[in-house]
Amino acid sequence: GILWVFMARHDKRTPAQIRAISSELRVLNRADGSASFVHGNSRVIAAVYGPTEAKYRDELVERAKIEVIYQPKSGLAGPAEKEKEYIIQSTLEDLILTSLHPRTCISIIIQVMNDDGSMLPIALNGACMALLDAGIPIRKTVSAISLAIAYNGVVLLDPTSVEEQEAKGVLTFGFNSSIRDGVVLTSTTGTFDEESYFACLDLASEASSKIFAFMKLAWEKTTKKTV
Repeated sequence: GILWVFMARHDKRTPAQIRAISSELRVLNRADGSASFVHGNSRVIAAVYGPTEAKYRDELVERAKIEVIYQPKSGLAGPAEKEKEYIIQSTLEDLILTSLHPRTCISIIIQVMNDDGSMLPIALNGACMALLDAGIPIRKTVSAISLAIAYNGVVLLDPTSVEEQEAKGVLTFGFNSSIRDGVVLTSTTGTFDEESYFACLDLASEASSKIFAFMKLAWEKTTKKTV
């Protein structure tokens, strides 16, 4: 069964508590759009370049090509980073109105500034904010969150690196901005039963609506500044 006991976490949070979130737009001058996204000690900066003319070999006649590069804090990208790139790219391809910009390329560069867990949803949320900043037309906004299932059955929202390493399963969900339309991203590792999966999904749905409200507020603050 699922335990909702108040298990002590490393950072004193309750199991269903998100870390402090912050986001700032227009953090890079040379990008067409940029945003930082922070959960506790986990931080990324996402930059959007484009739409620019695609190289001949990358050119798609019907739509824009979406390119995602996920750069770790140090060293070269390995299989884990490549997997994040693939997940973020496929999610954003469904999100961006690519048919409006055929034969072009839209590049999204995600730079990890500090990795303390839940990096996939933080990177995706940061990328969405940077796309809004760049004025790229999107169907809807996505907000994402990770959860870890501890070996004692406790579900931990927005896990840190240590909690992810100690978990028997880690699940990431992304929801579009009208939550009723459902899940647009599911990524899982490890083992868990059906009851745990649906408990995580319910908690993720509730949390992602709060994250979306925060993203909306951060976006509105930025647009007010420029008006």
